[in-house]
Amino acid sequence: LEKISGSVGGSPFTLAGSVDFSRLDDPTLNLRLQGKDALLYRDGGLRLRADSDLTLSGPVSALLLSGEVALTNSLYQKTFSVLDLFSGGEKSSKRTAPGSTAISFPEPPLRNMRFDVHLTARQPFRIEATVVRGTARPDMRLTGTGLLPILRGPILLDATQVILPSGTLEVERGSVLFGEKDPGRPLLDFGGRMEVSGYEITAQIGGTLDKPEVVLASNPPMLQEELLLFVLTGVPPTSAGAN
Repeated sequence: LEKISGSVGGSPFTLAGSVDFSRLDDPTLNLRLQGKDALLYRDGGLRLRADSDLTLSGPVSALLLSGEVALTNSLYQKTFSVLDLFSGGEKSSKRTAPGSTAISFPEPPLRNMRFDVHLTARQPFRIEATVVRGTARPDMRLTGTGLLPILRGPILLDATQVILPSGTLEVERGSVLFGEKDPGRPLLDFGGRMEVSGYEITAQIGGTLDKPEVVLASNPPMLQEELLLFVLTGVPPTSAGAN
């Protein structure tokens, strides 16, 4: 194939390469797909667009998909409740296999296809949810197979605001890490601060995405229960005590 050009959703792409039919029962592919600002996914308040440079190579029975996907004009606008975060996350009985994504291809030839794709961002991923405003930058790698794709690496959060009834929490740093041991349970690491009614409040958020852990502190200090109530409702504390 010298070059096939077209567009998907108004975004251009090109496909070039070759197919070797020396073995009719298992031809060998060497194809390169390049796209510009292509719409990858849209559902409700989530939109994913990206530049892509991907190569599909090898025999059909053992394909390898490699290259890079870089997010461009992507946006998250879904409703987000901070109560889920401060109450320990949503409880769910469903879990994917450790390290796996929600996508799987159980049938051949895609079942045996291997991945080596770098997921990054040409432009920051915008978060404009009901109570969160900010940007994020993934630096991840898709590995594994079609049956069990695996995402590893961090999503880095830039300066972000969390809008609470008590005020605005300024998140100075943050990351969601899909680790080596259990990327199916990403680790949270966020730190932020806010000033309300003469109190300087700091928040450290850790734990996992399905079970976050929030540690609050204030100056002047107050009881942890009152501090949590103050942050979530904006109701001033009625007493002060050791934090």
